[in-house]
Amino acid sequence: DKKLQYNNHFFKSFNVYNRAWQGSREYRLKFTELMVLNDLVKDSLIKFSPIENNNDYRNHKFCNTDFSINTTLDHLPVNNSQSCSSADYSASDYQTCAIDVVLETLFDDDRIHLTEKILRPIACGKPFVLASTAGSLQYLKNYGFETFGELIDESYDKIKDPLQRLQAIIKVLKDISQMTNGKKTELFSKMHEIAYKNQTRFWSNEFIQQILNEFDNNFQAGHEICQQSTDAFHWKRQRLYFYNASPACRQILTAKRQDIVKLFKKIKSLR
Repeated sequence: DKKLQYNNHFFKSFNVYNRAWQGSREYRLKFTELMVLNDLVKDSLIKFSPIENNNDYRNHKFCNTDFSINTTLDHLPVNNSQSCSSADYSASDYQTCAIDVVLETLFDDDRIHLTEKILRPIACGKPFVLASTAGSLQYLKNYGFETFGELIDESYDKIKDPLQRLQAIIKVLKDISQMTNGKKTELFSKMHEIAYKNQTRFWSNEFIQQILNEFDNNFQAGHEICQQSTDAFHWKRQRLYFYNASPACRQILTAKRQDIVKLFKKIKSLR
């Protein structure tokens, strides 16, 4: 897309796609509050959905109370995007904004689970700041992509505590926002040079082959595990494991056939 070419004339520093905030995404409420409190909204293209699945954000019950908010967010432009929008890109948004701030699905978690959200700026040749679980930037590097640690502070990727990691990300955005126009222009130009390398990598046959090899290795490993359960010795070992696991398991495994038949008849009668 020729409209994605670097133009050096950005009206905003940050593009933030911020839609859902329930479940594993509740950290986005805290992120949005921190954006407001740090006066970053004026330098961002950001929208917010005050209602999700008929639930008002003000009534949200936080699983992680560290993400609780006390700031009204109703003044932000309303995000009416559909869930499928995370797989799309807007050339006009990328022409308007210099950096994509990617709010991944998982943040307050030990797992690394990256989605199409981070692949979008990579495929489009845009710089990014990634809000995800700790170690996610390193995970991207393992696929041959470059990040921007030589230009901005990416130490947030190593912070285990979710709230502290979120605050560190906000600090990165604030540091960029407070730069002079000249410093910003220089930074954005260097970041886009790295982003174009990532774009080239994404569309390369080498990367495609890496993904295919990874799938093949994972499939073969899974197949080998399945094959291990095809012999009687496997089930004998499993039975012994569950027999020793708890008295309840032991009781089930030592039940007579007629007792099990009676149990299933009773279950059927209760349907």
